Amino acid sequence: MTVEQEEAWINRVNASPSTLSILCYVNGKISGNCELRLNTGLKTAHRATVAIALLKEYWGLGIGSAMFEVMIQTARDKGIEVLELEYIDGNDRGKHLYEKFGFQTIAKLPHAYKLKDGSYQSSITMQKYL
Repeated sequence: MTVEQEEAWINRVNASPSTLSILCYVNGKISGNCELRLNTGLKTAHRATVAIALLKEYWGLGIGSAMFEVMIQTARDKGIEVLELEYIDGNDRGKHLYEKFGFQTIAKLPHAYKLKDGSYQSSITMQKYL
């Protein structure tokens, strides 16, 4: 992302009543972010999506776990019953974090992402019941 694209994304998140984002700073530098997106539809308002990203140099410090704890508690406080997430197959560190917090795999979508070299990666969907 360019700086302008990041600014636009932050402004869009801040303006949305159905999205909560946490930015984590370490020594003044953004080290990661976590986002909770609430569904607003009548039949899907009991569900929300959570996403996380953390720069590699900050892995293993507990930052991802701390952000996930906040997002899960926020979802509970908002009456969410089901949290969902998606990750790219092969992201074993992410999978370990998600399983640590009780997420379970519910689906695999083969060929979800096409890479520049023409190969494909699958998408894995997980859920957690609160």
